[in-house]
Amino acid sequence: MQLSARMRDLGIPGVSVAVIHNGHLDWAHAWGVASVVTGAPVTINTRFQAGSISKTLAAMTAMRLVEAGKLSLHGDVEPQFHSWSLPRDGKFSKTPVTLAHLLSHTSGIAGFDSRGYAPGQNLPTLVQILNGEKPAYSPPIRVVAAPDQAWVYSNLGYVVVQKLIEDASGRPYADVANDTVLKPLEMTDSIVEQPISPSHAVNLATGHVNGVALHGNWRIYPETAVAGLWSTPSDIARMIIELQRGAKGEETSVLSSRSVREMLSPRLGGWGLGVGIVGGGPGRRFAHTGIAEGYEAIMYAYAERGEGLVIMTNGVGGQELINEIVRAVADDYDWPEMMTRRVTEVVPAPPVRPDVGGEYRNGAERVWVRVRRGNYEARTGGLEWSRAIAIGRDRFVTADGSLNFALKNSGAAMFLSLGSGQDAHDLPRVEILPMFRGDVFLRGTMNGWSTTQRFTPTPKGKLRAAISLPAGNYEFKIAGEDWSQLNLGGFAGRFLLRQGEPTPLVTDGANLWIILDKDAEIELELSIADVAHPKIALSNVHSLHRSPEF
Repeated sequence: MQLSARMRDLGIPGVSVAVIHNGHLDWAHAWGVASVVTGAPVTINTRFQAGSISKTLAAMTAMRLVEAGKLSLHGDVEPQFHSWSLPRDGKFSKTPVTLAHLLSHTSGIAGFDSRGYAPGQNLPTLVQILNGEKPAYSPPIRVVAAPDQAWVYSNLGYVVVQKLIEDASGRPYADVANDTVLKPLEMTDSIVEQPISPSHAVNLATGHVNGVALHGNWRIYPETAVAGLWSTPSDIARMIIELQRGAKGEETSVLSSRSVREMLSPRLGGWGLGVGIVGGGPGRRFAHTGIAEGYEAIMYAYAERGEGLVIMTNGVGGQELINEIVRAVADDYDWPEMMTRRVTEVVPAPPVRPDVGGEYRNGAERVWVRVRRGNYEARTGGLEWSRAIAIGRDRFVTADGSLNFALKNSGAAMFLSLGSGQDAHDLPRVEILPMFRGDVFLRGTMNGWSTTQRFTPTPKGKLRAAISLPAGNYEFKIAGEDWSQLNLGGFAGRFLLRQGEPTPLVTDGANLWIILDKDAEIELELSIADVAHPKIALSNVHSLHRSPEF
């Protein structure tokens, strides 16, 4: 099928691709439109929001400061702050957090969805984001687990990296990234700027959801080390080539070979510093996906072979198109480790069961499954969500080729059988009910993510919380006093609670939302009778005639 037809089927208005071959940019090409509103074509110089590929830039910027002696990679970060301190839960206060922990998502800082702010919204400062103060929607950053013991993808950890870079340099992060990485690599179509200024707002791709342009064109990410980069595939390819040259001990422009090898050394969760690491030996690759609201992208390259590619799209759902382009390019250039095998999808597909979502874990192995837009999606390690394609009644492979699994029951317990044949092994689902050993709290923007709002038992065996709130939008999660012990949210995206409609909860899920158009007292009901499927419901909304007092 032609690329234009696939773009139309998937609701992706534009895509831009750059391919690296023999250590050099081999070709770049773009298809489609930058905006369905204006109809302006995508060119190879059109900038897209790079999403979390910004973290690779942040890691390179931080490593440059390490080389300059301004930051320590393996030393405690606490003495490296000039105007802030990293809060830690008591039992973890004696274990130092290092820059290496932060860059590899092993710092013990909780994960949190970074969804950006709409144009016109009040934007938080970096300190407000760090402290979880309005207008920031994220919780206060704190260490809630022992560093270097588990891999948890953490946007908030990279907010701390941004603070370290600014304190070490005495300059805004964007300026440091520009001077230490973007300029030396001649990434002339790239800029770190949130919100982007009118003088730079040229040749930008608009974000789209279901083929419809975002209101305001894009979202703003003041966490610039997390998702603040606007770039092109050709520019990101230059960043990849720098890392490939360093990995081979060749002359580089930004980082020494020692620093690059440090970045590309796998740690917990198959993660290096600012990149995910896939495979080993001569086929070792590094990668990072980039997801911003309305945009999806990937950088994927061999560490030592001078081969790779970058793909950027301006539509939600672009990952499926990206996977198909990766496969086509890998076939053309004979990159066997990147060739995801073609599979025959079962038609009709087996019914989707909404009760299978959650985390499946066996030791250090972790796989997450969710239901989105009528399909299963799965992810593991440093990779983003990928659609699970049914190849049998209960067997699936992900579109990116990273997982082959079956879903099965054993009584009330749910298992994910990872792999096939003799290599198959079971990962039991993390059941949530045993986590309810202590107090359960409503923690969100309505109470500064604190533990002031406790759920109490009801005669019907459920848990209930009531709170009076002024009109507004609120984000929250269900959590314990210790986030590492209990942290429940929605399956995907931000879930808007509607009265009388129970919403399933999963561990480390996304933020839940309540929108009140008037002052009200609300009641939330938490059902935990089903060991595998706790749910939250907005049971009552009582209008108030005056604003509540706090």
